[in-house]
Amino acid sequence: EMREQLRLLREAKEWIDFKERIYSVHLAIYKATKNSFLIQIFDSIIADRRAVDYDGGAQAHSPVSAYVREQTVKELNAIIEALLVRDDKTASKRAKDYFIRILSSVAVYG
Repeated sequence: EMREQLRLLREAKEWIDFKERIYSVHLAIYKATKNSFLIQIFDSIIADRRAVDYDGGAQAHSPVSAYVREQTVKELNAIIEALLVRDDKTASKRAKDYFIRILSSVAVYG
């Protein structure tokens, strides 16, 4: 399921689809790792984001750049591959690096 969601993420062309696919990859990772806490928190956060159209607006249907799409797929794939070989330490490090980059981009771009 993680790989399938990653494949669908790679195919997303518009920003809103891209964001929804990222959510699907994250959720597949949390389910695969049986992390019920993250599943519950993530579901709540995403429901709230959707309720206020956080990822919508004027840019919702704008195209996602190939660079952003491929960089995101690359980073998420690295986490998934570490999980699939049960390398928890590497998966954790890659996830931490990924989320730090995401938080940094939010801080810069809002």
